[in-house]
Amino acid sequence: MGYFIRTTVWKRVSTMQTMIQGYRGFSLLVGLNWDRLFSVGTIIVGLLAGAFLGNVIINP
Repeated sequence: MGYFIRTTVWKRVSTMQTMIQGYRGFSLLVGLNWDRLFSVGTIIVGLLAGAFLGNVIINP
């Protein structure tokens, strides 16, 4: 069991509630930054594709 402070009153919070709150926070971050994650993913895929093609061209 964990403790969570809210408006100066200690409230006992279960592990499941903590996980749900963490999931909601994580989904909010992903929702706000999905375009940044997509851009980073696109750059990584492009670099990997370039490395693969470069390797195929140099070492036929």
